[in-house]
Amino acid sequence: KSVEIVNILKCILIIIVVASLITVILSIVGISGQIYETRDYGRGLVETRYMLGFSHANNLHDIVWFVLSLIVLMFNKKINNIEYLAMLVLNCGLFFLTRSRTGFITIMLLIALVFAVKNSGCCSQILMKSMTIISFTIEMICVIGITIFASGHNIHNSRLVAFLDVP
Repeated sequence: KSVEIVNILKCILIIIVVASLITVILSIVGISGQIYETRDYGRGLVETRYMLGFSHANNLHDIVWFVLSLIVLMFNKKINNIEYLAMLVLNCGLFFLTRSRTGFITIMLLIALVFAVKNSGCCSQILMKSMTIISFTIEMICVIGITIFASGHNIHNSRLVAFLDVP
């Protein structure tokens, strides 16, 4: 009852980062999971997408999005423009490896919304947390909606599903 939410979020962040790093390391040394997958993802060309131990390249990118969301939520007052630039570079580098347009778009949306609110001149702690929560909620609704949409339609003929990397 008396535990602060920030301490809980820090604990969740540490657990996710450690578990993800263990997954990546086990994949790299060949103990568990694939490092990459090369195949035709339904867009007419064979491509290599790095998964680094996760079941799909989108999962890797989504874990990074979740970690960045927690970081922004907890440390939004301390994040400066250089750190936002570092997030963008990380996102572009990760996109180069995973080719996950879904993950790329969700991280760009998060960074753009939070950066816009923070630099709008009306930056308050409540507004920053609200924007992070709103971004998180919108992105989760989109992911769930796309999943429901994909499960009810012929996946191979859907342009939306092909664009968002849902195989």
